[in-house]
Amino acid sequence: MGEVSLLVTSPVLSHTGGDPKERQIAVRLSSPDLSAELSEITGTNRRKILLGGCISLIIGDRGAIWRAHNTDRLEDFDAFFGLLSRRPDREMRFVCDLE
Repeated sequence: MGEVSLLVTSPVLSHTGGDPKERQIAVRLSSPDLSAELSEITGTNRRKILLGGCISLIIGDRGAIWRAHNTDRLEDFDAFFGLLSRRPDREMRFVCDLE
């Protein structure tokens, strides 16, 4: 299992306003064992990321987890986005696996 730092930035909160389609969770530092795998993620090479052993989201951009990529997981994405947006610009570290 690796680790990754995630956050919601102030610019994202300002930009998205009331439009949830534009929401994204920024992916920052990752443990060395995940760095290479994360760098290979693209819009056409998406992966599942399992956070804390219980929240599974789709990551389709090496720098962000977009709500638009998680249409079948909106409840989990929105709850996670809500948690991170309580402390904008503050990274939270999570144990994770890429599937």
